[in-house]
Amino acid sequence: MTPRWWTPVCLLAIAGWVGAAFTGAYVWPGGDTGSRHAVVLYGALFFGLIFGYSIWNIRRTQLSERSELFDRLALTPVSPAALRASTRGLYRIGYVYLTLGIIVTGLGLGAIAAYGTAWESRLIYISIAIVAGWCVYMFYALRATTQVSDSVFAPLGLSLVAMPSYRIGLLHDMRSLEGAVVYAGNRRGRDVEIVLGIGVTATRVAGPAAGTLPNSARQMADLTGERSAGWRDVTVELADGDVLVRRTGRDSGKWMFHDLLLAESIATGQGG
Repeated sequence: MTPRWWTPVCLLAIAGWVGAAFTGAYVWPGGDTGSRHAVVLYGALFFGLIFGYSIWNIRRTQLSERSELFDRLALTPVSPAALRASTRGLYRIGYVYLTLGIIVTGLGLGAIAAYGTAWESRLIYISIAIVAGWCVYMFYALRATTQVSDSVFAPLGLSLVAMPSYRIGLLHDMRSLEGAVVYAGNRRGRDVEIVLGIGVTATRVAGPAAGTLPNSARQMADLTGERSAGWRDVTVELADGDVLVRRTGRDSGKWMFHDLLLAESIATGQGG
């Protein structure tokens, strides 16, 4: 989960970047050249910290012990080693994306530093070629992600049943992402559906509900046996007799297993 301080820190860093550009124009010898040097140096530091944190976060998530919750939800036993092996390809895709992002960012900063020289256009053309290859790689990544989803969700009795589609109209502003990622299946005699949209995740477990609906983070934590800090921006309701757990936020999809645990705890009346 991205920490809450990450967004304001990034905004402050971007503001500092703009300030560095203006400061470089007056302090660094050479006027515009000084401004470009300031932009490149500050940009290298700024993006270096962002990419460094991203790599550390992916590595930390990959190596952390995450099997406890999965074991609680799995209908058939799965060893931690098998779980890590099944997601290894997904993390490899993440590393490839970060590597390409680092290269393209470095080339872009290099083009700024080489403004007015022959290397400016060369670096830009190389960047465009890498971005084009990046787009081609997306098709492989989508296929690999689907395969990972099948292997990870099978022990849970769930499968990937829908993916969003990206539509491009004739006009630039007619681009849109339609649909959502949907997992569905039957768990212990109850139909389950998990819908991952943009900024919202909805988990539905067929009723009737045997337990009372929690209306606070503390009550949700008591039901699941987890910390109450993880249940912010979460609401629970009955929808046509089914238990519906709705979570909002940019990282809502990362918490879908926790939401499934909460929804089933309410539906069965068995807390954590």
